[in-house]
Amino acid sequence: QEAVKVEREAPKTPVQQEEVKVKSKAEKAIGPDSIYYEVYQEKKKHTSSLKYVNDLASIIWRLDVWNMSIQYGAKSPVFGMGFGVYPIFAKSKRIGVNSQVTPTHNHLISIFYKMGFIGLSLFLFINFYAFLYGVRYFKKCKDEFIACFLLGTLGSFVFWHSMALFFDIIDSPPTSIFLWIFIGLIFTLVELDKKLNPQIGRNV
Repeated sequence: QEAVKVEREAPKTPVQQEEVKVKSKAEKAIGPDSIYYEVYQEKKKHTSSLKYVNDLASIIWRLDVWNMSIQYGAKSPVFGMGFGVYPIFAKSKRIGVNSQVTPTHNHLISIFYKMGFIGLSLFLFINFYAFLYGVRYFKKCKDEFIACFLLGTLGSFVFWHSMALFFDIIDSPPTSIFLWIFIGLIFTLVELDKKLNPQIGRNV
């Protein structure tokens, strides 16, 4: 009888089994201690979409992590908490698997809590300067190949920052290195075109 009962309670199809896994994962991500828990529960009542539930859980998980990371960085807002440290979410077991550490999944917040407003301001200055420098010169670029290469680099630069706002990119060396490659390419391409067209280089 117990075997029959278990069989009846188990999902009947692979789709149902996947649905149970996703909903279970979502419930673990959005625990009762989440400041968005009530919002999540209310939204979940009005949808049967598995994708919606999963996406909503992912968004709220990030909002929780960002909120706690900002609070952590606020302890030393000017100089930051330093490198090699991460916000400890010991009271929130849903974040991380058997771990008290999780990446911030937002490069600006990550830089803020590590280096404070000073580090964040310097980072933003370098990136805005490099991007505007490349865009400004692109309009004057004479070499067609360099112009296309520069445009592709600027597009990749914007894409990197867009992804870094929501994923663990800057804390991972294999992906963070691309930011500095793109910045280096922007200045290199501009200087190369200046050498090929000295008359433009004098006016930039």
